[in-house]
Amino acid sequence: MKYPHPSLELPVLDPFVLKQLDFNITNEMIGEFTLNLEELRIIMMSEFDINKIKMNWLPRKLEFSVRFPEIHTQAKYNMKGILGNLVPVHGHGPASISAINVNLTGMVDLGIHNNSLHIRKLTLNYFIEAFRINMTNLMGGGRISELMNMVLSQEGTEILELVRTDVTYVSTNWLHIVANDVLQKMSISFSGLLDFIKSAGTKKVKEIFNLYPFKSEAKSCT
Repeated sequence: MKYPHPSLELPVLDPFVLKQLDFNITNEMIGEFTLNLEELRIIMMSEFDINKIKMNWLPRKLEFSVRFPEIHTQAKYNMKGILGNLVPVHGHGPASISAINVNLTGMVDLGIHNNSLHIRKLTLNYFIEAFRINMTNLMGGGRISELMNMVLSQEGTEILELVRTDVTYVSTNWLHIVANDVLQKMSISFSGLLDFIKSAGTKKVKEIFNLYPFKSEAKSCT
């Protein structure tokens, strides 16, 4: 992920750069606010531990569980709304957000069109142990900004739990689009990918991807 793969037309994915990501949150306990992030730069996504990967080739469904020790994001933010339906909240400027001990689980439903892979459906679930948040100029800056950043860092996981549905919806749709865009740009075919894993993969990799029962279907893809 840290280096491009010209043969696959795969760009650098760590750091991952994104132009914009928008959140519109409405919650009885938190309140109502919008958060717009621009010029995002996400790092350390290549540093992860695989807890589980299980591929069922016939329906082409991939179950996974991965853990990221840390993920760091830098961006320009613009936020406004009402916190707890009582306190106006606002701010704009540089922001840094660090998520600690991120556990991501889910399932990918893969499809094949003209021998190329695409994601038909993606489901995600997550657990994050802690946050470190620093939004410059939050509430106009000064001591109130320091206090708000401290509260957001300390209560970030609880807040995220309250808006889990909204965050999961936005992040799942975003990842679905990004992943399909990457797959579309890759020059390798599905059958070529299978051949590569079979020839270059270790025995453990082949066991994880459960390739052996898939020989008959792999031939049909060529």
